[in-house]
Amino acid sequence: MKKLGVAKEQDEEWHRTHQTLSEQRSRGTKAVNPLSVGGGFLAWCTEQGWLVKRGTQYVATPEGVRELHKRFGIEV
Repeated sequence: MKKLGVAKEQDEEWHRTHQTLSEQRSRGTKAVNPLSVGGGFLAWCTEQGWLVKRGTQYVATPEGVRELHKRFGIEV
């Protein structure tokens, strides 16, 4: 930064007051819990009749095997 005529303090102040490129790209976005999204997807698939919950496991119906592969590329 010396070559540009910018003092160390000025550079530090700029970095405190400006967002990084990563922060700029993610503006307006919100982190999600992938387990929550996965749970919601399982519930939705169950509503479609593609999955059946048996105890703590989910099993795919024949239609579910077909649709999950066709729509999402999920191999069951």
